[in-house]
Amino acid sequence: MELKIKKLETHVDLVMKNTGGEKTDVIFYLSRFSQYHSGPETIQEFLNRAPRFIPVRRTDGEFFILGVDNILFVQEREVEPATRIRNLRVLFLDGEKLEAGMFEHLPEQYSRTLDFFNTKDTFLPLLFKKTKIYVNTTNIVKVYEL
Repeated sequence: MELKIKKLETHVDLVMKNTGGEKTDVIFYLSRFSQYHSGPETIQEFLNRAPRFIPVRRTDGEFFILGVDNILFVQEREVEPATRIRNLRVLFLDGEKLEAGMFEHLPEQYSRTLDFFNTKDTFLPLLFKKTKIYVNTTNIVKVYEL
């Protein structure tokens, strides 16, 4: 008897280390139920609870197991109606640079950029152009406020 748990196939753009910023169109397999709220698991929840390796499928059908530590960032496909509240330049270990912005309002006592990057989550949301991305903070060398 084979036990399969139905997952939601979620299309994202993946940028990995040492690829020159090249985006790969992939599918992540998210849970249909979140542990933290009603509804399906979010990409941010998936990334922050992921084990060291996750199953991924490229849209051309190639399946592979991805080492999560090698992710620079993951970009959602849907446009986010949020507005940037602080512009940033992020420099990664492999030399890649990214200009994006913080868009979530934080409690006043934790509203500094430093506080945002020192949260417990490894993957943090930023706004890149008009979509959400989730940057892997373990691959960040420097962050500048613009």
